[in-house]
Amino acid sequence: MSKNEIAMSRGINAQLDSKTKAKEYYVRSADKLHINSSWDGSGSKSNYYAFDAQGKPIALPAHTGCTSFGGSEADVQLDGKPYAMIVKESIFRGKHLKPAIYVQPLFFDAVSAQVEDAQGTGNLTDMQLYALAVTAQLKSSGRRDEFAQAFPVSEWDATREQLRDMQLLRKNNAITPAGRNAAADVKIGWARRARN
Repeated sequence: MSKNEIAMSRGINAQLDSKTKAKEYYVRSADKLHINSSWDGSGSKSNYYAFDAQGKPIALPAHTGCTSFGGSEADVQLDGKPYAMIVKESIFRGKHLKPAIYVQPLFFDAVSAQVEDAQGTGNLTDMQLYALAVTAQLKSSGRRDEFAQAFPVSEWDATREQLRDMQLLRKNNAITPAGRNAAADVKIGWARRARN
């Protein structure tokens, strides 16, 4: 699991689930966040929503756009006085991205422990972790070849079947949030570098 980002799906933490309607979202640790809600000309924009320590919505400082065009930006301290949680919903080139919920580091650590308990991915083999990592980090056309650099290619299909049974991959071999968290710190390409 990454040290400052967790991929989440609904049903693990009700407090976070209540802050977004998305089925999947990211939770990120932050002390301070720079916010700016202007369209950038390419169809991209981010909207921010803030909550206090009790989970009640609160207003953010003005952040209407780039200062060079007469707008305003803001730096928000996530210390619970009053901001405890900020939700960022982004559109990138016209496509809605998964929301990110920025929380205080102590709350992030508690959520991280809760996710590890709920997902139970501590018993994965190196082969399974590597298969998850190539699925998370590469396009589908390069996954099998990268896996073959480190492990026998004959194990590729069997390993993915095991990961589907553990619900770390979906039926279409897309990675789930639990799979993404399990492989967050796995680096790919090490087998190729070891040979060179």
